[in-house]
Amino acid sequence: MIFSLPGSLRSLWAPVVVCVGLVFSLVGALTAAPVPGSGIDIAGLAIGAVATVGGLVFAWGGLRMGVVRRGTGLRVREVVGGDTYETEQIQGFGVGEEEHHLVPLTIIYPTIRLVDGGEIQVTSLATFRVVPGARGQALRAAHRMAAWTGKAVGD
Repeated sequence: MIFSLPGSLRSLWAPVVVCVGLVFSLVGALTAAPVPGSGIDIAGLAIGAVATVGGLVFAWGGLRMGVVRRGTGLRVREVVGGDTYETEQIQGFGVGEEEHHLVPLTIIYPTIRLVDGGEIQVTSLATFRVVPGARGQALRAAHRMAAWTGKAVGD
């Protein structure tokens, strides 16, 4: 499910990513906690610290993922990282689909078509085809990005 906020598009998968990150952090913190009467467990402390920090990074990425209107372009944010595309780089928008890499389900997502012939899959706004209205959601997201940039939506 894709929803629109002023100046941004977000996915309802973002809260799921945040929750997974927070659970991972909690498990890391519990792993790092010393067991009373057993002394300091260096391996548990190290693994717990890495899991805690990794989980917090994952949660932060979940809070940020989506598409944000940035000046004259769009900022596409994934869980880790993101790129900015200026209006001059964008030719148009569309909808793409492909098989998910882990589960045998098709995912549908908006795409940004670039002037140089490239295509950006906005996977931070992806949803599964089995979700009712998934294609329409991706198409509405493409139309919203098109309205922000003044570019066209193709097939």
